[in-house]
Amino acid sequence: MRYTSPIIILLLLVSGCASRRGTSESQVLPTASSYLRVGSPHSQGRELQIAIRRFSPRQGPGPTIWLVGVSHIGDPAYYRNLQELLDTNRVVLYEGVGMKSARDSSASLANAHDPLRRETLEQSLQGTLARSLGLVFQLTAIDYNRPHFQNSDLSRRDLEQLIAGSGSDDPPAQGSGGEDSADEAEQQFALLMQALDEGSWLNSIAKLLLGFIESSPQMRGIARLAMIEMLGGMGGDLEALAKANPGMEGLLKVLVEARNAKVMEDVARLLQRKRSRATIAIFYGAAHMKDFEARLSRQFNYVPREEQWLTAFAVDFQQSGIGTAEQAMIRSMIQWQLETLKSRD
Repeated sequence: MRYTSPIIILLLLVSGCASRRGTSESQVLPTASSYLRVGSPHSQGRELQIAIRRFSPRQGPGPTIWLVGVSHIGDPAYYRNLQELLDTNRVVLYEGVGMKSARDSSASLANAHDPLRRETLEQSLQGTLARSLGLVFQLTAIDYNRPHFQNSDLSRRDLEQLIAGSGSDDPPAQGSGGEDSADEAEQQFALLMQALDEGSWLNSIAKLLLGFIESSPQMRGIARLAMIEMLGGMGGDLEALAKANPGMEGLLKVLVEARNAKVMEDVARLLQRKRSRATIAIFYGAAHMKDFEARLSRQFNYVPREEQWLTAFAVDFQQSGIGTAEQAMIRSMIQWQLETLKSRD
């Protein structure tokens, strides 16, 4: 099993006031280069910003589609803004492996109003990560128990089956076989699931380290800054980083492309109803958005008309006690790590 960068694992766990571009339906925005960026509203802080884009047919009537990219951890105000936007749509297609829609179950697995479920989510690795940074976890901050929220994701069993066969459809590269790639993808998936599973040694170690971060305001600020620089510097391009590891590349092909294809099947069914005034929101992690945009263009001839940027979370250098030297060190370290990963063939 090849070495898996902690950066990629972290991006999978995690990987947002608002600016607008023209709302005229005659205007078509350029294709997004990224749905993630770093903002510096003032010299004493940095922000992770995530794009939201509105699409409509290139010609003629048709439902509006919002691509609502999201960070899985963020400030409470960030999720309140997202909830307001999502609740203005007729249908919300959301991400969640194994989760049930409110329409499918009287007790949604994502229902943050269920105290037992909320406690479980808050004690999960992602919940612990959010708390250690002074933030909140998406699944506890967003109320999914809405009749217009529809789960549009694969089951864990579907994922496991796809990952097991991830190397079977592609011709083997020189010096390596498709079966080896599939085996590595399975190993990477098992590692990721182990990190998420409560009680595993990897989960326990990760939570122990996060506890140290939570106990120190300066460590918390440094961790926030490192995550902002890492996510913003990579711009949601997990594929470029994964090329350093064939097993991770195969895993991401399933985690992003196969799941996105499932969403597009649901979009196609909704578009067949021909309700031109309806609005559909696709609510997924920011790393999925560029592929969604390409699919909307290719499959349905939809184009972007409007763009907003929301701040998911920020770091205040003065409050966190982060000096100029620490800022430069963290940025240099993250930049070096990203360049090293991207340069691997």
